[in-house]
Amino acid sequence: MSIAEIKQKLHEYIDTAEDEQLLEAVYDLLENGGSPERNSLTAEQWEELDRRMEEYQNGSAKIYDWEDAAKKIESSLKKK
Repeated sequence: MSIAEIKQKLHEYIDTAEDEQLLEAVYDLLENGGSPERNSLTAEQWEELDRRMEEYQNGSAKIYDWEDAAKKIESSLKKK
């Protein structure tokens, strides 16, 4: 898709969109340049996300499927 086509599609979408949250998200993205340094996350938060992603990708992160997570939650609620 060419840049002109992308601009046209975005323009058409914005002219007809009624989802305020989505429009605000698009506006914020455009206003902040889409740059991680300019959005709501701090540098430390990005570093933590990068660290966690690396652990996930190399298999060293402990991950839970939905059943395990639900069991853990139920167990902790029973202890209270």
